[in-house]
Amino acid sequence: MQGQFSSTQSQVAIVVIVVAEVAVVVVVVVVVVVVVVVVVVVVVVVVVVGEVVVVVVVIVVVVAAAAAAEGAASALRPLFLQILFLLSAAAVVV
Repeated sequence: MQGQFSSTQSQVAIVVIVVAEVAVVVVVVVVVVVVVVVVVVVVVVVVVVGEVVVVVVVIVVVVAAAAAAEGAASALRPLFLQILFLLSAAAVVV
């Protein structure tokens, strides 16, 4: 069976791939929700206060979006490293 996954190893590989895909979807959903909330807050502030604070709000939005993107990247980095480790370990066992 050299070069082929056993039944258990293929099941583990499938679980790892599914977990990785779910993690990516969760992170994307969280980032989208954060961006939508920030946009709604910007619209409310612009409507209520006026155009004076638009520049400040835009800066806050950009910083929040950058922080969300960095947080997503930081959260996914260890997960992908772990997946690569598991896949390489499975390849060595085979």
